Amino acid sequence: MTGRHKSSGEQTSASGASHFDSRSHASVRSPGHGHKEQPPHPKRILIVDGDLLSIVNISQTLLRSGYVLSHATDEAEAMKAVKTEKPDLIICALSSRKQDGRRFAEEMRHTRNIPSIPFLFVLESQSDSSRAPQILGPKQYLTKPFTREQLSLAVHEQLAQLAERSDG
Repeated sequence: MTGRHKSSGEQTSASGASHFDSRSHASVRSPGHGHKEQPPHPKRILIVDGDLLSIVNISQTLLRSGYVLSHATDEAEAMKAVKTEKPDLIICALSSRKQDGRRFAEEMRHTRNIPSIPFLFVLESQSDSSRAPQILGPKQYLTKPFTREQLSLAVHEQLAQLAERSDG
């Protein structure tokens, strides 16, 4: 990750993926309860996108919510990050110059010793989204441009589904 400035809280892991941890300098507001400290084990999210600006935009929203983030710009970095960072959710561009999200998801499904991790795909355009529900499932994607609220809600829904599967 040479030639890039790191934000406060950003570290580079052994996999080469950058890792953001907002726990040291953020708190979460709980409606009607004032400030609330971060949970002891915040959810980990891996962002996979060949476009660093997209990674930054997504990261800014999710860091405010207290998630621990890491990112990768291609499939090889992403696979290393999955093994070392053990994310709870992967937000992945369906396609970009450097990577193919569908191919990465398939590779993940067929790799031994990697647990099933939910994906939230990011689509570039409305034309991509016309076929997305058939391929990806109705709640597993966002189409650009999306708002911070839409991103937060989609992430929350994916993590809630993960919690339901874990409990049931």
